[in-house]
Amino acid sequence: MRKTLLVILALVLASAVEASDRPAPRTEQELIAHLKAMPDEAFRPAFVTAFRARDCVVDARVGDPSAFIAELAQEIAKLVGYEADLSPAAVRKIDDLSNNMGKIMVDAGDIQIDDGIITLTDCP
Repeated sequence: MRKTLLVILALVLASAVEASDRPAPRTEQELIAHLKAMPDEAFRPAFVTAFRARDCVVDARVGDPSAFIAELAQEIAKLVGYEADLSPAAVRKIDDLSNNMGKIMVDAGDIQIDDGIITLTDCP
């Protein structure tokens, strides 16, 4: 377990260093290309930030879940310095790119889904 965590941290750190060497994306095309080059684990901080902005709970039974997806996509874009509003097409692409990280977090128990309630488990 500890070895796995070290490998994950090394990947995230390497990705962060690489991202800091690149200029911030100026267009959505550049943003998507930049995000495609990143490992899944690099998206974890954006997931945590997006969940914490909603008190760590997303109720998928109420309201429009695409609002949370758009917020998450914006947080992911901020990871690489992209601050402009995202188009619906970019939100969909970022959702596709980050979907695996969501699955990883569910499998690890970091996110729990119970009857349409999605919860970040380690929430202060």
